[in-house]
Amino acid sequence: MSDALLLLFLQGLLPRWSFRLERDGSWRAEGNVRISASSREGLVRVLATVDPDGVAEAVRMLEGTGR
Repeated sequence: MSDALLLLFLQGLLPRWSFRLERDGSWRAEGNVRISASSREGLVRVLATVDPDGVAEAVRMLEGTGR
């Protein structure tokens, strides 16, 4: 998945967050806190830590059981 598509995908799954990829390659998200990671995988790991309910809801949506 391209970086641009992933950013749109994350925004749709986690609407309380704003996502961006910086020119230096770092991934950032802003919601109730600001987070940064050097990779997309790292960003998702941090998101799962700081917003476990939001990530769990996103997983339910992907599994087709979200409401």
